[in-house]
Amino acid sequence: MEVKQLKQCFGLLILLLVYSTSGFSQSINYDRSIKQYIVAEFSPNKSAQIDASKKMQVQKEHMQYIQSLAKGKKLVLAGPYLFGGGLFILNTTDEEQAKKWVDADPTIKNGINTYTLKKWMTEKGLFTLDNTKSVNEDYGKLNANAPKETLQYGQLVGKWDVEVLNLTKEGNWTKGKATWVFKYVMGGYAVQDYWTQLAKPNDDNSKDYFGSNIRIYNPDKEEWKTVWLESDSNNMQGVWTSYTNENNEIILHDDTKKWETKFYNITKDSFDWKWDFK
Repeated sequence: MEVKQLKQCFGLLILLLVYSTSGFSQSINYDRSIKQYIVAEFSPNKSAQIDASKKMQVQKEHMQYIQSLAKGKKLVLAGPYLFGGGLFILNTTDEEQAKKWVDADPTIKNGINTYTLKKWMTEKGLFTLDNTKSVNEDYGKLNANAPKETLQYGQLVGKWDVEVLNLTKEGNWTKGKATWVFKYVMGGYAVQDYWTQLAKPNDDNSKDYFGSNIRIYNPDKEEWKTVWLESDSNNMQGVWTSYTNENNEIILHDDTKKWETKFYNITKDSFDWKWDFK
């Protein structure tokens, strides 16, 4: 994602154009530890002699057996090939155990199919059965009892990589990188975001900069309240008022209304942000 930041000497204006260069606005987190399985590949036994009614009964028992394996968490995935046969991905690394499970399958017991076993590995979180770390777990979860308006900022929950282009009052462009992370906090009733911009290497004139907003929706007043903390001042700023207008733009300002920020053009993988001083 890229952020373009524009400062003018008279009448400050900051524009952030945020978008995903990889096609994802949010990073995907999952358990990347290696997990091993055993794959059983089924092939039709061409020499099998079995009448159609018996074959139908065996197929019914085969489906029931698949369900029992899945219920017992012995089976990760099962399905047929388009032109005959199929596979089981078995939740074990023990070939003898896998053999016992497959030998008990009705299509094997009745000679309709034969099979081979192969060991296979992948990252643990790529399979639903073992995906104990959900995509958004690090970013919290919306509380079921929270006001529905919480999703206005909640739609931004995730991690954004940012490239910063800053036009100084001297008319010079500076470049930098930052991250902007949004999370559900306070049991899923509020949204907190974290801005992190690290100093450029070998640049004595730059320093690390950190900031954070906490945003919570007040259903009685039908508006958001936001407080801001930044490393430069070591102090809380706000409380500021925020709301969503008729154009689905998220507006934020202080009591003086001398400045205003706006999130707009929001999609699943991009949004624009503007800070305008009046």
